[in-house]
Amino acid sequence: MRGIIPPREGLLKAKAAARKALEIDDALGEAYASLAHVRLHEWDWPGLDEEFKRALELNPGHAIAYHWYSEYLMAMGQSDESIAIIKQGQETDPLSPVITSTLGFAFLFARKYDQAIEQFRKALELDSNHFLSHYRLGHIYSLKGLHREAIEEAQKSVALSGRSTETLAGLAQAYAAARMSGETQKVLDELNERSKERYVSPYYVAKIYAALGDKEQALHWLEKGYEERNPDFIELKVEPALDVLRTDARFRDLLRRVGLAPVESFSSASSGRTVLKSSARKRTARKVIKSLAILPLANIPADPNMDYLSDGITESIINSLSQLPKLRVVARSTVFRYKGQEVDPREVGRVLDVQAVLTGRVRQVGDSLNIGAELIDVESDSQLWGESYNRGLADIFEVQAEIAREIAETLRLKLSGVEKGRLTRRYTENAEAYQLYLKGRYHWNKRTIERLEKGLECFQQAIALDPNYALAYAGISDCRAFRGDAGLAAVPSKDAFAMAKQAALRALEIDNTLAEAYASLAHANMHCFEWADAEAAFKSAIKFNANHAQAHQWYAFYLLFNAQSDKAISEAKRALELDPLSLTAHGDLGQIFHYTRQYDRAIDLYQKALELEPNRHRVYLWLGWAFEQQKKYDEAIGAFQKALSEDSTEPLASLGCAYALAGRTEDARNVLKQLNELSASRYVSPYQMSLLFLSLGDESKAFDWLERGYDQRAEWMIYLSVDPRFDRLREDSRFIDLLQRIGFQTTGKAT
Repeated sequence: MRGIIPPREGLLKAKAAARKALEIDDALGEAYASLAHVRLHEWDWPGLDEEFKRALELNPGHAIAYHWYSEYLMAMGQSDESIAIIKQGQETDPLSPVITSTLGFAFLFARKYDQAIEQFRKALELDSNHFLSHYRLGHIYSLKGLHREAIEEAQKSVALSGRSTETLAGLAQAYAAARMSGETQKVLDELNERSKERYVSPYYVAKIYAALGDKEQALHWLEKGYEERNPDFIELKVEPALDVLRTDARFRDLLRRVGLAPVESFSSASSGRTVLKSSARKRTARKVIKSLAILPLANIPADPNMDYLSDGITESIINSLSQLPKLRVVARSTVFRYKGQEVDPREVGRVLDVQAVLTGRVRQVGDSLNIGAELIDVESDSQLWGESYNRGLADIFEVQAEIAREIAETLRLKLSGVEKGRLTRRYTENAEAYQLYLKGRYHWNKRTIERLEKGLECFQQAIALDPNYALAYAGISDCRAFRGDAGLAAVPSKDAFAMAKQAALRALEIDNTLAEAYASLAHANMHCFEWADAEAAFKSAIKFNANHAQAHQWYAFYLLFNAQSDKAISEAKRALELDPLSLTAHGDLGQIFHYTRQYDRAIDLYQKALELEPNRHRVYLWLGWAFEQQKKYDEAIGAFQKALSEDSTEPLASLGCAYALAGRTEDARNVLKQLNELSASRYVSPYQMSLLFLSLGDESKAFDWLERGYDQRAEWMIYLSVDPRFDRLREDSRFIDLLQRIGFQTTGKAT
């Protein structure tokens, strides 16, 4: 920790040695103290106070334990307690310059500068070569504006330490405070050169820039320190040199991420009084956490070409933890609304009604990958866990599994052997195939025709590298299905869902516990009119991943189509609970209210969906349908006009229906003409054509088009049992026969 080796390396070796000592003798106070000291510098706060106390109970004469315990209390902002503890240590070892100088540190961070100076001078009387006392004296003199004295003390510390990087940084800080920019830069240049062979702490460099008044550089170096989990960050809350940053929201966020409570501003450093106003965050006993939101990992730097990686790692962690039945994990589409935003985890936790929030960042440099993550307790605003991983890109599987495992352990979840296996399961050993899968999901989540094609291509390339990659087959199934599904209908549904079903079955041949594949299969089964198979697959999907929001959404429609409307509403509400900011989850519950003829409740949900995405075309389509059923044709026409989109012909067909029902027959026939022309170059749903003819009063042609829809397994045919637009046909024997052929157990009379 003095610039000899990287601190992470030293801390890992120290922790291993302390644990080995405790294996040999679990009543060894010195070992408990050493382990607590390592945990302190790793920012592993929970239970640390008790561990220091246990060390001192086992060996009250262990002076260095008082020194480390005082540092912990100082880090927490408990200045009076810190001073009191180190005074006890001084009674145990009154001639130790280390203990005496630690009392000086405690006074320094309490802003009692004159008392601090006195202690450092006493330490130098005990050991005139104690370079750290010179170093800290120089720091205090700078804070008091005594720049000549500060530089003299800093120069002594540099000489006595053999020009350690820590003391060199202290000298640069003294020069910076004295506004000697030229001398400051010389030392910075030397530190840069020394960094090629020895460790230079980003924390010390940050303090130099803070003294120069360069907040941006100071925060930049602090962020670098955070990424490497710099052990000196225990001073972050109380270091006077950083007072210039304390009003900056980025600094407050850094404190929170490290696990230290936000601090209020300090008064003038020269006052000599204890002016630390905020008390330490109350530490509470660890509790079992049952709900979690995993926010999108930030892509550092913001390179759009690497979004697939940060998004994919986030989604993989969500998917792993979603498989744990005792934990509610907020779904992807909700948490990704926070992508690219500076957010307060407490506020996110309140909005999403979760107990804990995970944040983090991903940085790729060549074949190296740095992932930093921290888990925040929403109630106490404290860090439950945090870690930084520096690995090769090929090690991405281990990192994701380790993060998921660490989170599960931190949340105190009791897992079975099977559940533990799910957390660390690998679906491929091929890192390149995995990256292609992440790119495929990235494109798939955009849900446009072009992106679905790109996603399909990526999944196929992944399978070329690993023919047994089940998740990639599930991805292919989803891409095939969405290209033919309601809302997009870019290709004929019969072929789209047949291919989707084939890919899902292949995925399950490889892994028959894959929830994603069961959900995809069930979705395809519905559109193939295979209702019993669909129900079984939906139940399997939810069995293997109770947090799979999309499975709950699709299953809700299955229940709706099969005359179980109350269960359908409950299932859709469960999906919305898992995915509370999802436009689709709001829209699906709204549609179920719509299809059960509860139009006002549907409209309320559609309005909430518009608050989430004000310009989303599809929401206006849903609104138009509801207005149409309320015979508010002008409002329906206005909504359909806003819904018009090049990606789908549904809004145009719906506009034609509204024109016809409003008595604007000529306009309706113009729409019919447009659809006929479009059908020469793209797919136009026979279901929508049937509705348009029905709105124009031509029941014969409406039935003709419905028969075509049946033959083609058109995407909307599964809605036939509940769609109110067909209510006038429900007593017709031809319509009843069609419903029976599709496999519905109901005549579909209005509810």
